[in-house]
Amino acid sequence: MISETLARRDGGSRIMRSEGTTMVRMLAVLLFVAAQLPAAVGVRLIMGLGDRQQVRWDGSVTVDRGRITGIDGWRFEANDEISGNSWKMSTRSIRLFGAAKKGQPPVVANGVIVWVDAPEDRATLEVKTAQGNFRVALSDIPYGKSIRALNGRVMADRIPMAVQITKNGEEQDYPAAAVDKTGAIWLAYVEFKHHPEHNRIRANYQERPKNFDDLRAPTGGDRILLQRIAGASAEPPIPMSEAGGDVYRPAVAVDGAGKVWVFWSANVKGDFDLWARPVEGGKPGAALRLTNAPDADVFPVATADSSGRVWVAWQAWRNGKAAIWAAVQDGNKFSAPAPVSSSSGNEWNPAIAAGAGGRVTVAWDSYRNGNYDIFARTATAPGKWGPERPLVHSARYEAYPSIAYDHQNRLWLTKKAVNSGARISARMRQRV
Repeated sequence: MISETLARRDGGSRIMRSEGTTMVRMLAVLLFVAAQLPAAVGVRLIMGLGDRQQVRWDGSVTVDRGRITGIDGWRFEANDEISGNSWKMSTRSIRLFGAAKKGQPPVVANGVIVWVDAPEDRATLEVKTAQGNFRVALSDIPYGKSIRALNGRVMADRIPMAVQITKNGEEQDYPAAAVDKTGAIWLAYVEFKHHPEHNRIRANYQERPKNFDDLRAPTGGDRILLQRIAGASAEPPIPMSEAGGDVYRPAVAVDGAGKVWVFWSANVKGDFDLWARPVEGGKPGAALRLTNAPDADVFPVATADSSGRVWVAWQAWRNGKAAIWAAVQDGNKFSAPAPVSSSSGNEWNPAIAAGAGGRVTVAWDSYRNGNYDIFARTATAPGKWGPERPLVHSARYEAYPSIAYDHQNRLWLTKKAVNSGARISARMRQRV
């Protein structure tokens, strides 16, 4: 049986959807930006594949050509640490949430990411570990290819150069980005502040607890932050919502005047409504409440059209059914919310893109046919929406669209498709 549910967890809103035994979860992410970075690559070394118990993988790395510009941990926890070009780490039992299963939990691999500035892929890494030594030639790991070492216990592959933006120990989720006319990136995200002793509270129990009072300890809550990134330099974050709130997934767009608009959902007295707030000259303006209906308004997506107007679309729950709604910028305010979808089924995961000539398309996945298909609707001006059109409809699970217009004003769609297994596919729509 297929069901759709809204759920919350751990002091902040988390919206999720379930289809039978498959649960689509929003997972915490670290924020990385790759923009105007040094000519370097990352080599990921995953160690301890196949370990059946905790094993030490302390080690070090050198390179015969070029230089190592840094090392980051991959799945580091507890006492894992990096010092220069050396590290101390181990594999460990997987962390179990909820009720622990009987028997020994499986052991998960650990690893490091080595950042290398090397000429023309001619460099070779010399890696020494407590479990043995091995070499990795950059020429052997072009993007998309991996190699194994130490009888398959180590895997090495290449990853693009990246810069970590957030480093304060809190959780940052749901990044959204837009670029202004200067080429600067405006990055919006949710920051969740843990309880000061969250690691102790969430640790697996070693003995039966006397009570569960610790689990009622309040967290520090959520807030929306916005950062400007010019080149590889990130400016201090700008708070867009009050600390300690219950807020959810932001969107960001830059209008024709260079004003940055940030959108998010906030829980006010048990109801999630959509909010917007502008930033001009690095300073936030007054927050605008875009919705006030008694049901949840979530999943905002935003873009600016060819005239510089900002459009925002989102999932709006009305009378127990989810639909896609939208609003468009009118100077310093936004139009009244209006429905984009019109079916009797639930609609999820809106995506938005702007093309030439004022065209703005909103796509989403719909359950109107008894399974998830992708539909879209295009506006040529505020209030002038064309008909709903199916972009993809089949017996398969078609969901999570992402859309973009190219320079020929053609709309491209990528989506998640599931038949016997999950896969990502793409197609081009000449006209929508």
